[in-house]
Amino acid sequence: MRTAVSIYRARGWSGIKDQIAYIFRGRIGTGWNDRPQDACYQSWMELRSIRHFSSTARQLLDHNNRILLEGFLDANSALDFPVCANPEISILLILHNKAELTLACLYSLLQSNLISYEIVVVDNASTDQTQRLLQQTTGLEILRNETNVHYLRACNQAAKVARGKCLLLLNNDAQAQGTSIRQAIETLESSPKIGAVGGKVILPDGSLQEAGSIIWQDGSCLGYGRGDYPFAPSYMFQRDVDYCSGVFLLTKRELFLEEGGFDEAYLPAYYEETDFCVRLWKRGLRVVYDPRVTIQHYEFASSQSRETAIGLQAQHQKIFATRHRDWLHSQCAPTPENIAAARMRRRKDTKRILFVEDRVPHRSAGSGYPRSNRILEELVRMGHSVTLWPLQFPQELWSHTYRDISREVEVIAVGGSLNAARTLDKGRTDYDCLLVSRPHNLRALQKIKPRLLAETRVVYDAEAIFCLREIRRLQLVGKEPSPQVQERMIGDEIALAQGCNQVICVSDKEGQEFIRRGFTNVRVLGHALECSPTTSDFGERKDILFVGALDAADSPNADSMRWFCKEIFPRVRQRTGDGVKFIVAGRICEELKKELRGESIEIVGEIADPKALYNQARVFVAPTRFAAGIPYKVHEAAAHGVPVVATRLIESQLGWNNETELLAADDGEGFTAACSRLYQDCALWNRLRENALRRVAIDCSPEEFTSRLRAIIG
Repeated sequence: MRTAVSIYRARGWSGIKDQIAYIFRGRIGTGWNDRPQDACYQSWMELRSIRHFSSTARQLLDHNNRILLEGFLDANSALDFPVCANPEISILLILHNKAELTLACLYSLLQSNLISYEIVVVDNASTDQTQRLLQQTTGLEILRNETNVHYLRACNQAAKVARGKCLLLLNNDAQAQGTSIRQAIETLESSPKIGAVGGKVILPDGSLQEAGSIIWQDGSCLGYGRGDYPFAPSYMFQRDVDYCSGVFLLTKRELFLEEGGFDEAYLPAYYEETDFCVRLWKRGLRVVYDPRVTIQHYEFASSQSRETAIGLQAQHQKIFATRHRDWLHSQCAPTPENIAAARMRRRKDTKRILFVEDRVPHRSAGSGYPRSNRILEELVRMGHSVTLWPLQFPQELWSHTYRDISREVEVIAVGGSLNAARTLDKGRTDYDCLLVSRPHNLRALQKIKPRLLAETRVVYDAEAIFCLREIRRLQLVGKEPSPQVQERMIGDEIALAQGCNQVICVSDKEGQEFIRRGFTNVRVLGHALECSPTTSDFGERKDILFVGALDAADSPNADSMRWFCKEIFPRVRQRTGDGVKFIVAGRICEELKKELRGESIEIVGEIADPKALYNQARVFVAPTRFAAGIPYKVHEAAAHGVPVVATRLIESQLGWNNETELLAADDGEGFTAACSRLYQDCALWNRLRENALRRVAIDCSPEEFTSRLRAIIG
């Protein structure tokens, strides 16, 4: 896409009209999620840099909407909404003139892909073309008032006749983008403790109006992120907030009516939704900001003037502050330095945690990331507020980021580590705990953020002693370091943890290396897996399987697959028959894919759910020749009821026993014989399967994992 500035210079304002429409129609909320974040941000900044862009953008869009309305009315076009006997949701629209905005709002509702809904319209004595528009629209529940009873009273009026389980309060000068309404319903129904849901409100120039709102101690309010880039990391995670704007506010109909609707003390409008959300909090119900909910909004479109609106807000602030004096006492004072702390409501007895990892820990990435993924999941489940800083690989499309991590995790993922550091400073409050995974990340923080390490309780998750992997690789190629060099390598890596409050190791064996060097604050946190054995019996299975990340050609998994495919599998086929097939599943680089191709070798790549592969596999192989830590892939295969053939290294890392929980061998002939034997021996297969399932249930107990993590975080 050509940048807005270059188009402006070449063609003037007419040249960027499409750019403005692109933003306003919500493509910034959909397609921009799939573009590199730095490119999105640069395009947005260039648009914003043009003088008077904000006001001109609104003028052009006003003009465009009026033309669309005239065309719709003159062509005698029609909008047809379905009639639903038992709607899931009732959408309340309050109208007083501005027919052109109402048309745009109705169009957005038709495009929302809702199935079970009704639209309740209250027309507050409009004098423009609103009547004609409503006459050309079918399927609406329309209430007409002879005088303008104003927004608040009309909302209460509409709520009383609504039939949906949920109520959506939606301004007629707003447009819900994409599947926003569906996403909001999903969030509202995800917990009985959620009382209301709001979303990201974007102004005509593409900047934020709010991403949830803050209520200060004096009753004044602030839309969080106002004027900022809507898709910055600070606005992309779900969180509890003081309140969400009535521009788009979803709640349960019965709850709204139980509370008496909006309090008429705030007539004609402003502060009514703030008051309602505080009443929900007083009932022990949460108000949630969902970043997937995107709304385009013409601010103050229904007011007589901006000055009138601001005057009403000031008057109603006094009423609100009097009504909720006790509740406001615990709120933050209205200062810029308090914004970071006030942007979310923390639950009692929870902590603010900064988790530093290489990347967003997707389970499919292997290399210890499934364990980090589970740590994130458990921290959120405990109610902690978690910020994830992917230090080594920060760039990722937002559409991919949350595919298997909680949307309640804030992810700092724009522009590389230094830019992320600035983002961190801008959005941080004091962290209760800094959880750093892997030695190179701890080393990097010691250079770029020493103050953060000095001021925060630091938990160092070694994940593995990484130099052990390198030592074993060198042994494999005949370049084994001397015992003195090995000891120095291990000692240097472990020394990084000096000054950390807590050290976590993935296994007792590696934990002993820290203890041997004088560390007393060492805890073991392994894997968490639920046993879910696949159902096919021995005779119904036929494949040999490997599941693991192969996206680096020099990784331990890549080495193991080269060895198995070239030296082991051809001999296994000779001994077991040509019907056996080797399935390789997981992220894989093109270079390795070409190397591994061979007869009866099927490379399926990354798949969302490998359970079907486990169900048809008779043998799982882990021919790993150099590695550190504990192999998650073996635990996962065993948890799915597939017996394993592995190297002696894997046997040692797991603490399992050859011939009891798995078969183990190191040389080519031994590994071939073990695979062939397990593939053909039903009794052995069943014995190993049951023993391994028992070990996984003990070694990878989710309850024990949660208990240990809770003790570590404190």
